[in-house]
Amino acid sequence: MDSVWIALTAIGTLALVGVGVWQIQSSRKGARRREEREAEARRVAAERQEREKWEAQERAEQKKAPALSVREAAGFNGREREVEIYAELVNDGGSTARGAVVEARIDNSAVASSQPVDVAAGASERVSLFIPRQYVENLAGERPRYPGELTLRVS
Repeated sequence: MDSVWIALTAIGTLALVGVGVWQIQSSRKGARRREEREAEARRVAAERQEREKWEAQERAEQKKAPALSVREAAGFNGREREVEIYAELVNDGGSTARGAVVEARIDNSAVASSQPVDVAAGASERVSLFIPRQYVENLAGERPRYPGELTLRVS
């Protein structure tokens, strides 16, 4: 009977050793999986942080960049060969716009352009455009009439 108990004790000991080995192996696998998940989470967080940093730089650059708009200003001066009209260049950006030129177009054909001007951030500049008389139908009223639609564009 003693040999039976010794055998059962030996089998129990082997079973406990087997369970212990199994637990060690499974905890190692779990630790490896956990490390892999943490590494993936760090990688994703680093990529997100890099993307957010890049987007913030883009927004800052856009804020700094000149934001020019142009509109027709009141008044004109009719002459024999040309009509002088005025345009207002407005810079709503964060830096000076250097060498801005206003182009007058009638039905998408360029007919005149201004001299290059610098427009400081948050400021506006009034520029003159000299439109050849052949593009002006009538000088009566507050502004000249053209054979087509006049548009102003910053170039």
